[in-house]
Amino acid sequence: MVLGGGGMVGRAVCRELLKNKPGRIVVCSLHEEESRLAIQTLQEELERTSKITHHQDSVELVAEWGNLFARDAFKHLTGAQAMQTPEGREAIIEDTLTPMSATVARRFYLYQIVLQYKPHVIIDAMNTATGIAYSDIFSQARRVWREVRENGSQNESIEKLLCSLYIPQLIRHVDVLYRGMVAVDTKAYVKLGTSGTGGMGWNIPYTHGEERPSSVLLSKSAVAGAHTLLLFLLARTPGIASLEDEDGVVSKAPPATMEIKPTAMIGWRGIGFGEIHKRGRPVDLEEVSLAQAVTADVGSTLKLTDPAYGKSSGRRLETVFVDTGENGLFSTEEFVAITSPGQMEFVTPEEIARNVVDEVRGVNTGKDVINALNVTCMGPTYRAGFQRQRAIQKLRELEKQHGVDSVAFENLGPPRLSKLLYESYYLKRLFDDLQHVLDYTPEQLVAKIFALYEDQPDLLAAPVSIGIPVLFEKDGKPQLVRGAQIKTPPPSGDNEVHLDSHFLEEWARAGWIDLRPANMKLWQQRIRSLIADSLSIPAHDTSSRYVRDREFWRGTEDGSWSIQPGEIAAWIFINEDKGERGRE
Repeated sequence: MVLGGGGMVGRAVCRELLKNKPGRIVVCSLHEEESRLAIQTLQEELERTSKITHHQDSVELVAEWGNLFARDAFKHLTGAQAMQTPEGREAIIEDTLTPMSATVARRFYLYQIVLQYKPHVIIDAMNTATGIAYSDIFSQARRVWREVRENGSQNESIEKLLCSLYIPQLIRHVDVLYRGMVAVDTKAYVKLGTSGTGGMGWNIPYTHGEERPSSVLLSKSAVAGAHTLLLFLLARTPGIASLEDEDGVVSKAPPATMEIKPTAMIGWRGIGFGEIHKRGRPVDLEEVSLAQAVTADVGSTLKLTDPAYGKSSGRRLETVFVDTGENGLFSTEEFVAITSPGQMEFVTPEEIARNVVDEVRGVNTGKDVINALNVTCMGPTYRAGFQRQRAIQKLRELEKQHGVDSVAFENLGPPRLSKLLYESYYLKRLFDDLQHVLDYTPEQLVAKIFALYEDQPDLLAAPVSIGIPVLFEKDGKPQLVRGAQIKTPPPSGDNEVHLDSHFLEEWARAGWIDLRPANMKLWQQRIRSLIADSLSIPAHDTSSRYVRDREFWRGTEDGSWSIQPGEIAAWIFINEDKGERGRE
């Protein structure tokens, strides 16, 4: 599946893919004519090849079209078009800012076509940064600011501002794509990224008519960089990813993730003579003369758009042009200036496509930005590992000296970490051996923890004071001990949230200390798994293969299974939440 496959680079990628004889290529573009023209071009390429080789390769070519950033119901509209209607703005805001879920993901056209075709490889040739950043949050924000100062803000302006939020849109777009790829077991994802400036720096002389450098242009670069870092995290997602989709929870390996980032003008698609188009419309030549000049008095008002001027002559601007694809038509001299040494210069679509397809085939091109980040980022160090033991030793000494235990403050987050630390800490206070937790019923464990509260009230007050409430049952009904603030669910603009049975379970898992028997039973299951996992490692294996072996959990003196809340929480994150670090 080639996203943006109808564009100049997308078509070049598709042509390069044909050499490797895939079973099917799905070409996705914003407009129907782009996708169909790309399919026609590819079919002609197959026929040309067959005449040369006297062999007809069978490749299924499929055209898809629509706005890949939008929900399915609005896929026929561009983002700008959707923002012109209240219904469109409401959909964009809801799809961008509501908490992510399988239900939200299924709304998106992108998610639906990924599930429909189940591609083995996705090549993303869309200019995502342009699609998001050119909604121009600066103009929208200035408009709202002006209305607030003058006569109170208007709902439409506020809605358009919310529709222009770059980062929420980008995060949602990548999240939807990620969920779709995991659901259908896509093996590889290659993004064709951008630097936003054609490889030039902060001194880029090309702006959109505003300040230099252009805020809108730099926003494109900022979004492109944020996109790269999100893909960097995706590439560092190891092993099996568990996500909820329409069929429930799926656990599959995320795709190998790569990004090729051209840093020059990409050109060209074609050279010719004809009408010059801007934003899809021909440029009309207007009837103007020197006699129509108006006085440009300092202090007077100048309308940027005024239909009183510029009467159409009925003729259109026609001249020689070079078609640079997404960037539109350039004149001869524009092309000369921009590609001149020391300016953007340029790279051809075919060179980009070759690198993309080589990466898919497993050839190391040296042009994968994600891999470059991996090898140049500083990771964990030997010195830090050595110093960790000293830090822990000092912390333990201070705990002993002051007669306190340091469990959780909820400064780091997430609340789930604090919840797990306190729940396992309560078990540590009750037992000196993990195995002893298994000697009691879940109801007895709950009773023992309540006895701890009676004896030491601060064991209840401490977590509640940092925003971690305590959930328990009384007469079969859930009861909640809370403080002034509750960290879960996270604030989303409203101070009140609706509590039902589904949310109660979701929030209890995410950040409430859960003293119901069912959760104590879950802790016993975890302990059995932890012990079984440790005992499955051969006692004679003293190699470097294992970290959490039998000795890791044993006490230093009597060989008991020590209760280490921090290490147990880490074990749960790795084994239960599938949250293991992907790179050493």
